[in-house]
Amino acid sequence: SSLRSADAPYLAVVLELGALSIALVVLFSDSMATLYPSWSSTSFKLIGYFMLALSGVQRDLEAAR
Repeated sequence: SSLRSADAPYLAVVLELGALSIALVVLFSDSMATLYPSWSSTSFKLIGYFMLALSGVQRDLEAAR
């Protein structure tokens, strides 16, 4: 399907939320790596993305009920 002009606002919102999610995960990982220097920032990024994925799965499961 082609992108219609009516879909543009929705696409902009989705892209903005995606960028915000990435920024929050990076902020979380850098902050936690500062508090716990024995863990790498990458480890906390993986934990953050995993938490985001689980929250989406939980929301989908609740909506399916």
